[in-house]
Amino acid sequence: MKRIFFCLLVLMVGIIGAKNFDMSLLVGKTWQCDSVFDEDGVAGKGSSEGIYKKNGTFSGKSKVVYTKPQKYTLEIVESGTWELEGYELISVIKTYSAKSKEAPEIARAIEELVTTSIKESEERDYTENDRSTIVELTKNRLVTKSGAYNSEQTVECKAK
Repeated sequence: MKRIFFCLLVLMVGIIGAKNFDMSLLVGKTWQCDSVFDEDGVAGKGSSEGIYKKNGTFSGKSKVVYTKPQKYTLEIVESGTWELEGYELISVIKTYSAKSKEAPEIARAIEELVTTSIKESEERDYTENDRSTIVELTKNRLVTKSGAYNSEQTVECKAK
């Protein structure tokens, strides 16, 4: 009997302490996210703004300044769908464009790669690249950890 009571107590504490994020904290705000990266010979910094809408769509724009292996700036505009599954944020890109004055050939290649991937995967299940773990979500702060490439890097965003 004590063992059953203990198991029920552990289960109740787990349920009460489980992370559940309020979707209303995420939607309708412009989230400003900044990051710095230096991995596998690629370095730079990025800044993005995105909006998650109540209807399950998102839109965003980013500016990434690469410093290594080549110096150039990439400007990205994207949109797609999103949903929350527990504390996982699933974002699926539907439209994507990339531009660069310094390296237009790189921008075209990236845009082609991403748009081809979008077309090929329209009917697929979500992959780790579509998923981010929400580490923290408050009315003014969003911290996520990307599922892409088993990354342990977090990105902090602030509501504007």
